[in-house]
Amino acid sequence: MMVISSRGVEEWRQGWTVVLGASLSIACGFACFPFVSSLFIQPLESEYGWSRGEQSLVQLIYIGASMLTPIFGDWVDRVGVRRVGLIFMPLVGLCFLALAAMPGSISVYYGLTAMLVIAGQGTTGVVFTRAVVGAFSRTRGTALAVTRIGVSVAIATLPALVFAAIRHFGWPAGYIAMAAVVFGIGVPATWLWVREPAAARPVEGRDAPGLIAVYGPLLKNGKVLLLSATTALMMGPIVGLISQLQPLLVGKGLPGATAAAGASVLALAVVSGTIVTGVLIDRVWAPLIGCVLTLVGAAGCLVLFLSASLTPAIALMAVAMVGVAQGMELDLVGYVIVRYFGLADFARIFAIGIMALGISSGLSSVAFGITFDQTKSYDLMLGVAAAALSVAAFLFLLLGPYPAEEAGG
Repeated sequence: MMVISSRGVEEWRQGWTVVLGASLSIACGFACFPFVSSLFIQPLESEYGWSRGEQSLVQLIYIGASMLTPIFGDWVDRVGVRRVGLIFMPLVGLCFLALAAMPGSISVYYGLTAMLVIAGQGTTGVVFTRAVVGAFSRTRGTALAVTRIGVSVAIATLPALVFAAIRHFGWPAGYIAMAAVVFGIGVPATWLWVREPAAARPVEGRDAPGLIAVYGPLLKNGKVLLLSATTALMMGPIVGLISQLQPLLVGKGLPGATAAAGASVLALAVVSGTIVTGVLIDRVWAPLIGCVLTLVGAAGCLVLFLSASLTPAIALMAVAMVGVAQGMELDLVGYVIVRYFGLADFARIFAIGIMALGISSGLSSVAFGITFDQTKSYDLMLGVAAAALSVAAFLFLLLGPYPAEEAGG
């Protein structure tokens, strides 16, 4: 039975609104779009003739945007979470509206997607989890897990909402639905509830030494690089798989509606992975949890790889296994950063990992799309994904024991 100490109860009494605000903000920002983006592939292919490989090239934009993530991390650590969130959350909503109104030019599609991805960096866990880790210490892992639940609920509900909007009103309605979520929930949540405790806020008027001076020492830290590489190998292939999830499952023999429901199954598995991770990392060495759940994800990729045709039950079970691994990402990486490196450079270190993840996920997503165009199958990339996750599981264990004390935590 889980027992929360009096200190932990007091943390939740003071900080539950921060968790609520961060959870809703992340869920209603850019973070959930990759889970619904595959729903637009076939409608855009049908209406404009854009192949899946051509559409997957937008993932190169993710790579470019990921290179900007350290700038966002530095902003957050210097000016605070709320300011950054209130600037970029509305911009994400406007980008969705612009995509809904785009003409049949793939160049315009690439340009608007670039704007969405860049603005989206200011609405992700790099930004909002800093408020959570600053408000919690004794129950930090649990708080991060609860924060993640908002994303999981959004992933479970948004695919059905967007799919229905596209089916009844066309693909522009899918983007309009995403914009409605941003402006209806994301912006108000950021405004009302995202606050950093006074002790965790950036110091006003602090000199900005420049990105090279800030990031140089971090990029020379072996554990920072190891964690970033592990994050990239763990999450990049999963993001690539998710970017083609609906057509991938159709190719494995599932009906279109059942394949679309795969995103909801994924979301429920993400919830499970999130809760398990959050509860355990407050009690068990976090890299061990990362290793085990990453191997679960690798096994899910392997199941999808080994069969040309799957029953709905087996296919959705494999998707759930991938979702369990995906569910640990936010809370585990955030927890590990604070335990090994402290709070002062939290967003910057997180940003380095997200930059590596952005490069990995962009390349992986492009590879999934182009592989299908060339072979009419995703199997090659499913095998690569299983191998990459297996390597990531081993790398978690190389992080070693926690430092004796948390710096700045």
